[in-house]
Amino acid sequence: MAKFLQWNMRGLQANREDLTLLLSSVKPTIVALQETNIGKNYNINFRNYSSYNCPGTENNGIHHGGSALIVDKTTPHNLIALRTNLQAIAVRVTAFKTITVCSVYLSPSQKWDIRDMEDLYRQHFCLGI
Repeated sequence: MAKFLQWNMRGLQANREDLTLLLSSVKPTIVALQETNIGKNYNINFRNYSSYNCPGTENNGIHHGGSALIVDKTTPHNLIALRTNLQAIAVRVTAFKTITVCSVYLSPSQKWDIRDMEDLYRQHFCLGI
């Protein structure tokens, strides 16, 4: 059975141990993370999982926001190239069927518009890419 989890974690590094315990005990198929607070060059490594990261904003060397996806390595999946200014990352994953999973962080301090979300949806959910 496929297991999907979502967590607004308010910092990956601050919650890394808890996430490691969650991965080893629950063994989710995919985890969508928001507010990871890590940069684009930060490598997210967890045993038996592939990880993908969309960095947030950087202010004076400190990262804010961002999103990530962590996918069980035994689950067939492909990273999707997104065309958006949103802090979003997406994969096509085949669990019980092939679906698109997207993790998006919408910062309360950044301006965004509903059209941004609609465009993101149309790119991959409606086109079946």
